[in-house]
Amino acid sequence: MILTACSFSREFSLLESMVEFVARYRREREEPFPLIASACPGWVCYAEKTHSEVLPHISTVKSPQQIMGTVVKYYFGEKIKKR
Repeated sequence: MILTACSFSREFSLLESMVEFVARYRREREEPFPLIASACPGWVCYAEKTHSEVLPHISTVKSPQQIMGTVVKYYFGEKIKKR
């Protein structure tokens, strides 16, 4: 199976979402349910500006786009000796 950059970041995001869900499920009294997740950073920005009541329910996992940006910035930046 060929894993493209987009597939990698999507899979990584899904795995982290799973870890967050299980952790939140185990601490149910401390953190509210349901857990709302989105792969669209624009939706999260919209929710922050217009629907502050859902903020405690939004997942803290980065979107696939943000994950790939972080990988490119740090991993490949180090490979070409740039910050």
